[in-house]
Amino acid sequence: MLGSSRGTGRIAVVYLALTLIWGASFLFLKVALTATSPLVLVLLRLLLAAGTLAVIMVATRRSWPRDRVLWGHQAVVSLLLCVVPYLVVAWGAQYVGTGLAGIITAATPMTTVLFTAVLLPSERLGRPGVVGLVLGAVGVVIIVGGDGLGGSIPGLLACLAGPVCFGAGYAYQRRFVSARGLDGVTEASMQMVLALGMTALVAPVLLDSPLAQGGDGPVTLAVVLALAALGIVSTGLGFVGNAVVLQAWGAQRTASITYLMPVVTVTLGVLFLGESLEWLSVAGGVVVVIGVLVGRVPTPTETLEAEVVLEAERILTASCEVLESAEEALVRAELGPDEALGHASAGRVAESGGEGAAPELGDTQDAVEPLASSEPFTA
Repeated sequence: MLGSSRGTGRIAVVYLALTLIWGASFLFLKVALTATSPLVLVLLRLLLAAGTLAVIMVATRRSWPRDRVLWGHQAVVSLLLCVVPYLVVAWGAQYVGTGLAGIITAATPMTTVLFTAVLLPSERLGRPGVVGLVLGAVGVVIIVGGDGLGGSIPGLLACLAGPVCFGAGYAYQRRFVSARGLDGVTEASMQMVLALGMTALVAPVLLDSPLAQGGDGPVTLAVVLALAALGIVSTGLGFVGNAVVLQAWGAQRTASITYLMPVVTVTLGVLFLGESLEWLSVAGGVVVVIGVLVGRVPTPTETLEAEVVLEAERILTASCEVLESAEEALVRAELGPDEALGHASAGRVAESGGEGAAPELGDTQDAVEPLASSEPFTA
């Protein structure tokens, strides 16, 4: 019991750390953009993140998958979760306050619900989902109309492209990647390496675009630290922390990080960048979060599925107990009472070593949760 409490406490620390580092990523982005163009910033961010995760892969002796089809699906995921949103949001962040950019990111679960309904027809969008989408759209309109944290319409639209790409990427990932059983570190490492390669390939084409313009300020220590924090901490280690929380708490509780990020982002923008706070933008963000929460209300079908899963777990546990009792009865019938007792004791010793053990309830629950691989919400 004590060990379980300590484990829960450690996961809670990781959860809060993710909220802080992902909420602060917009501040890091804003500082780094004073001396780098969006294109250079994204290249450095992905280079640092991919390098960090590659080191973790080697240190933990993980192997890279060899399935070409999987790499193809991961390339699509990397394009939607990293390359396009990182470039577009980095450009938009030049013209939008960090607080407003963070508030807009809270719409990510809403877009995820929409694209999941399109790419996964089996997961129909119920009445709560429709109401949530409508509320989210109203919240975005309020934010754009208020525009109180500093910004422009093109910058706002660029930042809105981030949640749209994230939503499409998560839905695609759930359909084509999540069921393949990859751990979070391996999955994130593949995505970062692919994203770095794709960005490097298109970089020469983008040299004359607005993505390569700006960032004429001096490279100060603050800029270097912001780049390091954005690449290594927010992107690299952030993906690892996300995998840890997902494994322990599941996708729904992990997704609530998105609700807390705007609080961190707005606070840091006001304290360190002197950004003003407009009540319309905050109100719009609140409406978006309410829409997300309403859209996540389980439908009767989802409730029934959860009950079926729980009943299946009970049946599995009972079946394991029956099989164990039957095996002991057969051993007694063949060997006799005294020899059967010794055989059963030896069997328990072998089981305690971890081989042939019956699956635990938690393992069964993890196996049926398709989103428990990696669904990071990051800037």
